Amino acid sequence: MLTYIAAQGNPRGVLIPLVALFTTAVALGLWFLQKWARNLTLLSTGMTVVLWLRGFAFNAALGKATFQSGLQRQTVWVVILMDALVFAYLWGVPEAFGEQ
Repeated sequence: MLTYIAAQGNPRGVLIPLVALFTTAVALGLWFLQKWARNLTLLSTGMTVVLWLRGFAFNAALGKATFQSGLQRQTVWVVILMDALVFAYLWGVPEAFGEQ
């Protein structure tokens, strides 16, 4: 989600290095089983799933199509599914990160 936001607009990708730094920090935190990285990943994946589902529900209530093509819709559903799987996995292994 952050990469999508950083790649949009006209600033010519000035946010891309910041997103890369953030992503690297979280990845290293997960690699070394840091609690803060798990919690941040749970937050970001959970927010992604909730926000996309809320967007779909809102557009359906208004009778508007969220996307024009089936490929766009399918891509977003794959992203939602992958984020939900990451969330479910990390939710189920708190002891690996030293939490009870």
